[in-house]
Amino acid sequence: MTTVRRSLLLSLAERYFGILIQLISFFVLARLLTPAQIGLYSVAAATIGLAQVVRDFGIGSYLIQESDITPERVRTAFTLTGLISLASFLILVGIAPWLAGFYDHPELGLILQVLAINFLLIPFSSTALALLRRSMNFKALFWIATAANLISTLGAIGCAAAGLGAWSLVASSIANTLVTALMAAWFADGGFLHRPCLLEWRRILHFGGQSTLARTISEIALSFNDLVVGRVLGFAEVGLLSRAQGVMSLFHRDVMAAIRNVAYPAFANSHRNNQGLDEIHTRSVSMVAAFAWPFYGLFALFPTEALRLMFGPQWDAAAALVPIFCAAGAVAVLWSLVSTALTASGHVNLTVRIELVIQPVRIALLVACAWVFRTLESFAYVLLLTYVIQIAVTYTAKQSVMKTDFVALRRELSQSFRLSLVALAPACALRAGLMLFDFRLPDLVVFPLAGLLTLAGWLTGLWVVKHRLLSDPMLERPRAWLEKHFFARS
Repeated sequence: MTTVRRSLLLSLAERYFGILIQLISFFVLARLLTPAQIGLYSVAAATIGLAQVVRDFGIGSYLIQESDITPERVRTAFTLTGLISLASFLILVGIAPWLAGFYDHPELGLILQVLAINFLLIPFSSTALALLRRSMNFKALFWIATAANLISTLGAIGCAAAGLGAWSLVASSIANTLVTALMAAWFADGGFLHRPCLLEWRRILHFGGQSTLARTISEIALSFNDLVVGRVLGFAEVGLLSRAQGVMSLFHRDVMAAIRNVAYPAFANSHRNNQGLDEIHTRSVSMVAAFAWPFYGLFALFPTEALRLMFGPQWDAAAALVPIFCAAGAVAVLWSLVSTALTASGHVNLTVRIELVIQPVRIALLVACAWVFRTLESFAYVLLLTYVIQIAVTYTAKQSVMKTDFVALRRELSQSFRLSLVALAPACALRAGLMLFDFRLPDLVVFPLAGLLTLAGWLTGLWVVKHRLLSDPMLERPRAWLEKHFFARS
């Protein structure tokens, strides 16, 4: 198996295990914490998320895509990360009381100040993690992420059971950062701590400044959602919105993060070797769609059952939002790897332009919804509309430096679309049967049953539509089993 495939399997294994832990965490914490407590932490986390982007300053991305890594550049990257992280810590501690007053919630200020401790720990892992990704050492990354997720989740559940409320999530966040730093030190092999150096600061900040600007604009728009809803509708509504959007995030954020972890160094390597990056991008998008579209379709068909299984019946009010977010996630598949390909090929300036176009539009639409509609559904539709607009914006930017073969892209996506239709057919039949015949099944049974039917439909669909995945070595065993038992070839 090639290095890329092996890396992808390890990265996906890391994310899937993380998702499993996250689902267990959601299942338990949703029953131990109230929507208001989760909403309080979500607002604090949104604020921290803005600072996280500036703290990284694109330095990790720089280390991965840089064609000529020298000890001075690594040491400079480590030093800059430490200085920026320290500044972020001090700024957050300083503005926390003001934010608490703005939301009229004193506890928010203290939560922000405690969460800011993460910034003192992050520099001891970020450079090491970037170098591990550059070398595609995803085995080490798997163990680092798995240990951090497991320990932080156990800590969150234990603290929530002890009645600590939103503070259980704060403790989980700090535990995750601390364990990541300690594990990175174990695997870094000399890359954990570096002697201070600023010799290469201009080269790094030139790349990092553009990368950070793009990520900052994106993070502001993402965080704006929780911040606006918290101010206009209240913390409980933030909790409902975060749980509904969390369903989409299981793939859009968690699984896609695993894919980008591998795609970014792989794209960068292809660019350095003058390989056909657009062709690789097209195949990658099609492969992602083959998994993402059935996933989103399943949750859109059974939103209430999924929420009750994961979070409990107290979150039923979020069910109406889930299909909207799933539609947005399905649309995002089309552009989700464009910026990754552009940045990996050295065109980070284009990712900035994309964000400068799309995110102000998103913020303007959010403000308009808050002013006119004041409903959670309107915020979900804003995300969907923004993602549709982003298709045109991202591919227009890509065309200027990397021509897209739209015929090949349409052909590849058509295969994945037909695969998704076959995969979802059994779940659609189950949904129709439950509605038409008023047939009752326990809530905790319906969604797992629908999931198994979708998996069976997906495996069958691979053969029915002759999808490209059939020839992929990663699916060799499922393909052989399917052909032996159901589709023996002549």
